[in-house]
Amino acid sequence: MSSPITKSSFPAHVKVHRINDDYPEAELVEAFKGQNAVVSTIATANAPLQRLMADAAIKAGVKRFMPSEFGSDTRNQKTMAILPQYFKGKADTVD
Repeated sequence: MSSPITKSSFPAHVKVHRINDDYPEAELVEAFKGQNAVVSTIATANAPLQRLMADAAIKAGVKRFMPSEFGSDTRNQKTMAILPQYFKGKADTVD
């Protein structure tokens, strides 16, 4: 997936779905159709958007959704105590 306004270029054989920055559910569902898995690498500040992506993945029939949980262990209470407002979106998605 990529933003429709990006200047990024991709190899011709790579299918890129241009999704608006507000992540409309219909566009996400269409992009996820036919996929076995979705790996989210969304930034922590936008982690609450993962719920939209997970719901769209379910509607599209995706078997696995892997949330952006890299680099922080939100199941560890000490981690959550450091920056609770920062990690809350990730923890909510995992729950």
